Amino acid sequence: MDKPGSLQNGPEPVDFRRKLTVVMILICAALSVLTIRLWYLQIIKGDELKQRSENNAVRFRKIQPLRGLIMDHNGDVSAIRFALLEEPRTRDAAAGAGRPGGADLVRDIA
Repeated sequence: MDKPGSLQNGPEPVDFRRKLTVVMILICAALSVLTIRLWYLQIIKGDELKQRSENNAVRFRKIQPLRGLIMDHNGDVSAIRFALLEEPRTRDAAAGAGRPGGADLVRDIA
């Protein structure tokens, strides 16, 4: 009734093995290309890319706000604005470092 290799029984083992071999070769080729590219970037271009990453720095510049000082009805400054962009700090430096003179400024206003 059903002959071997019909849709009900699936493909013949020879066809399946041939397709499996082709798929495995494609997977191995793709992994080989990725491995060669990784080797090229790490070993051949590693020093140049490291130098480029070290030279890639963020430049900080002060941007003036579009508004003036915030004052109360008496004309006294009621809010101090600080720059939002600051130098990146390590976790240890940030733990012990505060804004220099920041507490004095707040104390003077209050």
